[in-house]
Amino acid sequence: MISDLNLLATFAKVAEAGSFTAAAAALNSSKSAVSRQISTLEESLGVRLLNRTTRKLSLTQAGAAMLVRCQRIVAEAQEAELAAMHQEEAVSGILRVSAPMSFGISQLGRVMPDFISAYPNLTVQLELDDRQVDLVAEGYDVGLRISAMPDSSLIARRLTLIHSLLVGSPDYFDRVGRPQHPRDVKRLNCIRYSLALRQNTWVFRKNGEKPFRVTVDGSVISNNGEASVAMACGGVGVAYLPDFIVAEEIRKGRLEVVLSDWDETVLTCHALYPSRQHVPTKVRVFVDYLAKVFSAEKADWRLS
Repeated sequence: MISDLNLLATFAKVAEAGSFTAAAAALNSSKSAVSRQISTLEESLGVRLLNRTTRKLSLTQAGAAMLVRCQRIVAEAQEAELAAMHQEEAVSGILRVSAPMSFGISQLGRVMPDFISAYPNLTVQLELDDRQVDLVAEGYDVGLRISAMPDSSLIARRLTLIHSLLVGSPDYFDRVGRPQHPRDVKRLNCIRYSLALRQNTWVFRKNGEKPFRVTVDGSVISNNGEASVAMACGGVGVAYLPDFIVAEEIRKGRLEVVLSDWDETVLTCHALYPSRQHVPTKVRVFVDYLAKVFSAEKADWRLS
């Protein structure tokens, strides 16, 4: 049984070209390599396909019969390849996406309708979870991550920058006073995020100064950004949250930013996907779309 389609394609090309030299040029190969492939094919079949003389090549009876079948097989293989490429270009199937809960609810869901309308043959399976999902093990095509450094084992495409803001309700600050320096945060009731790497330490930065770390405490620890926003709006305390989740409440006047002259640690939102030679079209067009709508200039949650 012939396991290498390339041998059949080479034989067909030699028969059509009439010489090893012409076939090698057409295949971008060497004359010796083409000759070896024909010999390998003949040995595999146990029959001579070509009569070789110093002047020309000619097909044996077995070779002539083989050529008809080879041409059909090669043509069908090329058609199958083109069909697969066309199906890939059509952007169809299922696209599995993992994203953080708050970002998925407040931002990703907002921009998905236009993408879905553009690719009606694609089904998007969007999973929102704040845990550290193993994209490869769990079979995701794309994962969105907000962090300082992306997973180095995956391909990372930077989408946008995320800024954290220290916020509380105006009523809360009227009651307890507005902090003038990060050290003042220690006396406030801090709404902490339970899935943060260091939930009890908030880091503030200012140009030309070392990072200022504050050990915080408070009566609430939550694993959900929306819940933290709601409690901050309700006057429970202060929260240190990403700009995309608090921007709307700030615009409405329900939340107030304090210590705005301190430049907090800036995180990056990346689109991650498994490292592979060929990136599926559905992944490429999705990541390109996100890079466009979440660019620093166009992200509509920006406050300035």
